[in-house]
Order: sequence, then structure tokens, then C-alpha cells
Amino acid sequence: MMSTVRITPINTLTKTGAVTVADNDVRYTDDAAFTITKGEGALHHADVLRNRLHMIGLRPFRQSDAHALTVGFPTTMEIAGNMLSRTYGAGIFLFFGADTVLSILTDFSVWETIVSTVSEVVLGLA
Repeated sequence: MMSTVRITPINTLTKTGAVTVADNDVRYTDDAAFTITKGEGALHHADVLRNRLHMIGLRPFRQSDAHALTVGFPTTMEIAGNMLSRTYGAGIFLFFGADTVLSILTDFSVWETIVSTVSEVVLGLA
């Protein structure tokens, strides 16, 4: 199997509203499992929830990176509950450009909040 889900607007006039990829069991892909990016257009919201990914990116394309899950520059996103095993590229590869603007304007960083929350959960499990 090649890529499972690839969503990328192809020109500046294209806008993608809300995208949800949830509750999938993906195994043995040659390239990436999920690639959701804004491309040349706009991506407003992306949810990638509760997916199981196993043996992803075994034989990537020549110009590919075979990351299991890539989400690129949506306005907002929620990535949670995904279980990855034996991925050959980066497991989860996220780009979120609005965080820089938010942190400059409001002294509030989305990434710091997410990392802090995840760290507290991991420490709570230990």
C-alpha cells in the first residue's frame, strides 16, 4: 500500500475547512500513512485522533520522507490518542506557524501548553 490519506490543496484559491482522520488501523505502508497540509491553499482545522499505525514507511518514494503522520500549518489542530509502532520516518511530524504570532502578541505559547500538559500526564502515569 502506498500512502493512506493525503490531503493537500493544490492552489491559492483552494481552502480546506475541517479535516478529521479518526479511528483507523493502518499497517504496512510503503510511504507515509497520513499527510495533511495546507499546500498552496489554506487548511483551517485538522483532527487526527485515535489511529493505530504499524510498520509505516518501509519503502518511501525517492523524494519522500515517510513520516507516519504529518500535519502542516493548519490554523488549529488536535492530534491525540494515536498509537505508533515501527515507523521508519519520524513518527509524528507537526508544523504550526500561528504559534509564533500568538506568542509575540499575547505572551501565550500553544506548544508550551501542550508540552507541559503531556509532561504532566506522562509523569502522572509513572
